[in-house]
Amino acid sequence: MLFESFESRVLLSGNVSVKITDTQVRFIGDASSNALVIAYSANQLLVTGTSGTTIDGKSSRVYAARDNVSVSLGDGDDVATLQRFSGGFNLGVDLGNGNDAVYFKRSNILAADFFGGTGNDRADITDSTFSKRLRVFAGEQDDVTAMRGVRARRGLDITDTAGRSTVALKQVSASETSWVSGSDRPDDLTILDSDFTALSAKLKKGNDRAYVRGTTFAQPSPIDGGEGTNDIDREVALSSTFSSGSDGWSPGISNVSYDASMHQTVGDLYRRYGGTYGITHLPSGTPLDAEAFLVNARGDSFTTFGYLAKPVDALAGLLPNTNYSAQFRGRVVVDSPLSDAAAGVDFHFGGSAVKPRILDGGSLNLSIGTPDSQQTDLSFAGSGASSPATTWHYDAATNVLSYTHTHPTPIRTGSDGGLYVVAGATFNSGLVPGGATPNVYFIEISVQLTPLP
Repeated sequence: MLFESFESRVLLSGNVSVKITDTQVRFIGDASSNALVIAYSANQLLVTGTSGTTIDGKSSRVYAARDNVSVSLGDGDDVATLQRFSGGFNLGVDLGNGNDAVYFKRSNILAADFFGGTGNDRADITDSTFSKRLRVFAGEQDDVTAMRGVRARRGLDITDTAGRSTVALKQVSASETSWVSGSDRPDDLTILDSDFTALSAKLKKGNDRAYVRGTTFAQPSPIDGGEGTNDIDREVALSSTFSSGSDGWSPGISNVSYDASMHQTVGDLYRRYGGTYGITHLPSGTPLDAEAFLVNARGDSFTTFGYLAKPVDALAGLLPNTNYSAQFRGRVVVDSPLSDAAAGVDFHFGGSAVKPRILDGGSLNLSIGTPDSQQTDLSFAGSGASSPATTWHYDAATNVLSYTHTHPTPIRTGSDGGLYVVAGATFNSGLVPGGATPNVYFIEISVQLTPLP
């Protein structure tokens, strides 16, 4: 119900007066319970009083629009609906005291500030874009802030000062850093199917709850429950493309001859056998225009393993000593000399609280699965053939393999709340004429980590 918009059916009344200057239109409510609808059209504001409210003494009015629109409703249980705004509007809505609600819909504006006063208030913002600023100051008592289909290009700021705070965000896209600040009472934060550059959520005192699903964060985004018995149920979703660099992924290699006393680096081992790795453009024969992380691991066995690993820590939202299920999604191009799009490689995905590294003698410190043994750190995903754990789709027009792989065993975080996720491939030079191994281009790697009971 939090994401369902519902306007009040309470009988309201009173009068809203209007003051206009060269730069501002200001709507001022009285001490009664006011209700009005403001809609923008063709550089005009169409204002209608509802539930008995009048606008400057009449049931409706039309005003020339100004860049600055202010709504101050004063005391009473007020309801304001604003919709279809478009352009360089700076909007300010002050609900005043009382159990108030504001509904902002289907708009694309510069900036907006919503203020609640003393009372149980609701701010409902849907299907709207804000180019500069979006701020909600919920006020005192028990308040609800609900957003759905919102794009905040400079981030959003939601602040509550007292009372129980409920914040529900669905399909919200926010650039730059966003902020959610709760009160000293029990707070409830729900985030679904959204994407943030970064989010800092501080719920303060009280027995707080946070529930996050289907949401990506480009930068560390802590949720701090503060004092109290808190329930932080947060799915961590990572998504990496490589147009701007490695995004924290680093290469590794194993199943090659390795003497730890020689102090050989990963680069040394790749070069020793003629392999390569690094951020590069897709080969010229590939119709898709994109950057990718290239891995081509060669060695003195038919099971040389080349991989990429990325650390994920508590700042991303992981909890210490907790089991997570892991699902990997992404796209890859295998530049193989054989007709099969993925000949000569078998993919593996998984993770561990232990950092992956090559051991003396050449093996990996993590277990690598096979088709017959999946209860491992890195499970077997095959090379293009779908299985119960893995779905592959090959696009012949672009030579791109898309994959979805569910890791069959839980990945447990360490005591610090961190783990490493790994995407890699076993290179079988015995399947390729002359022993040459294919180039594997990881275009996208997405990982969804869901806490288990």
